[in-house]
Amino acid sequence: MEINDKRLWRVVQHYVAKAVAAFDLSAVEAIGLDETASRRGHHYITVFIDMERRDKPILFATPGKGKETLKAFKEFLKTHQGEPQQILEVVCDMSRAAENGELVA
Repeated sequence: MEINDKRLWRVVQHYVAKAVAAFDLSAVEAIGLDETASRRGHHYITVFIDMERRDKPILFATPGKGKETLKAFKEFLKTHQGEPQQILEVVCDMSRAAENGELVA
C-alpha cells in the first residue's frame, strides 16, 4: 500500500471521529452496561450498549468502572442528542452506580 502507520492511523482516527460526531442517541431508552478487566491487573473498561438495537449496539466505551463511567456516559449521551431522563431501563450486573441513579442525577 506504500503508506506508513502514522498516516494510516490518522485516516482511521479521522473517519472514526466523523462517525462519532454524527452519532444520534435521541431514541435511546434502554441501555446495558458491563465492565470487564483487560487482564488480571484490574485495568477495567465499561461498555454501554443500546438494548433495543440489534445491529451495532455499542454506544460508548470508557476506561474504568463505577460512578465515573456513568458520568462519562451521561455527558456523551447529552452531547449526542440524548436525554438521560429518557433512559427508562438499565441492565447491568454489579454496578451500584447505575442502581443509585447516577445516570439521571
